[in-house]
Amino acid sequence: MQRDQIASAAEALAAANDGETLEALTPLPVTPAEAYAVQAESLRHLGPVGGWKHALLGGQDLSCAPVLGRAIHRSGATLAVAPHARLELEIAVRLRADISPEAKSHEILEAIGSVHVAFEVLQSRFTTLEKQPPLAQMADRFSNRAIVMGDEVPDWQTRDLSRLPLAIGAPADPPEMAAGMSLSEIVSFLGFLAERAAVIGPGLRAEHCIVTGARIGPQPLPVGVQLHGGLEGCQVSLTTCAL
Repeated sequence: MQRDQIASAAEALAAANDGETLEALTPLPVTPAEAYAVQAESLRHLGPVGGWKHALLGGQDLSCAPVLGRAIHRSGATLAVAPHARLELEIAVRLRADISPEAKSHEILEAIGSVHVAFEVLQSRFTTLEKQPPLAQMADRFSNRAIVMGDEVPDWQTRDLSRLPLAIGAPADPPEMAAGMSLSEIVSFLGFLAERAAVIGPGLRAEHCIVTGARIGPQPLPVGVQLHGGLEGCQVSLTTCAL
């Protein structure tokens, strides 16, 4: 993609963030570097970064995307969502210090201020997400619409974060839950993220919130409902309304 094509794609995705969805990007990014460039350019239209999300490009390759500062909410928030919105229950970290691309593992660990249960709301800027190639989805910040930060997980430094007994609502049967990152894997991901965040936007900064991958979901997110998730004594909630 030429520079003007990156700018045009970013402008179109930014307009679709709060407006009508897109059928496709033309031309499409053909490399991850071009998709990252579209992400970075879109921030000029959408505002400052408040966090980041873990993602897998094509379901396989480790990747990431910025989360807008205005897209991060406290538990109990009411969000307007589209009919095609989806929900994931995740573990998120909040930083208490900046993380440089050169940071060592122990410095990254020290920069983590807290670990939380969180909802991620997904809402693609494309009319039909399934028709979009992985690099187009990446350019669209992997459909991130919002992060809702819930309670802090107690004793997170010593718990097995990869196997927390999370649930959405009060299911009669144990939910199907993906194994998540351990604390050491979260530290490794933050090292990866620090390098890319320094290129995409402002880098990893104190107070940034980072979701680390779906434990439950994605699942449909109806309009006009109140949802609760988390584990015993540690909850996150969200109410939805129509756009």
